[in-house]
Amino acid sequence: MQSKRAWAGAVAMVAAIAWSGCSSSATSATPASDAASDPKADTVTDTATGDAGAGDAAAADGADSDAADSADTGAGDAIAADAMPDDTGTQDATADAASDTVVPVEANGKWTLVASDAPSVLHGIWGSGPNDIWAVGEQGTIVHYTEAGWHKADSPTIAWLHGVWGSGPNDVWAVGESQTIVHFDGKSWTKVPTANGGALQAISGTSAVDVWAVGDAGLQMRWDGKTWTTATVSQEPFLYGVFALNSTDIWFCGGGGVIWHHDGKTAKKIPSGVTTGIEGIW
Repeated sequence: MQSKRAWAGAVAMVAAIAWSGCSSSATSATPASDAASDPKADTVTDTATGDAGAGDAAAADGADSDAADSADTGAGDAIAADAMPDDTGTQDATADAASDTVVPVEANGKWTLVASDAPSVLHGIWGSGPNDIWAVGEQGTIVHYTEAGWHKADSPTIAWLHGVWGSGPNDVWAVGESQTIVHFDGKSWTKVPTANGGALQAISGTSAVDVWAVGDAGLQMRWDGKTWTTATVSQEPFLYGVFALNSTDIWFCGGGGVIWHHDGKTAKKIPSGVTTGIEGIW
């Protein structure tokens, strides 16, 4: 993929698909927030490249899997954060017993469901490797995947969390409603004091000293390793997605089909050719 090409897609599914070490290329999509708290566009775009076979269907609609199809979570597997209530009536008993919020896992070209230990809907997912994956969601939910499986982590907030990103296993950020920002230092999650402003919808970065977050009312925030600074993109009501390729190549997207490019100093609006909300960019 050329370094100067950015892809954006509008998504309505409450899911974020993250590929870890896959040999085939794939795009990643940020999750759409719950309509009750964030009225985003309902346009649906399948952002996965390659074939759209049974794997896509399982991630999108929570199709059931046999107990024998256990999830292989080694290198090259893909894990998706999703909130799929047990409306099929046939979900695996293991997943039912632990939680109705499950995480589809792709192995050998097939998606299966595993219990996530999350009590609420999940909105975002990120990992530093196949055995270090974080997912965040409603009511401050944070769950962590290790070799032992998924388990719920202690969260310092009850605010809905929409996005998560890290520079490594000991430096992970999550953002959400009321300008909530929380940080993991390798031992515990702590809440970072910020102004009680609009919701933050997505987060991305290039290093531990260059992290970007975007949200409602054109809100954009940047971490320089010491402090978070706040700015806004004028006349933009919602920013839903952000992707930072490097410190001078950062992309924002949002409501009304807007796309902005930031060169590290100033932001410039880029025509997208669409008017539907764009919720994910990579």
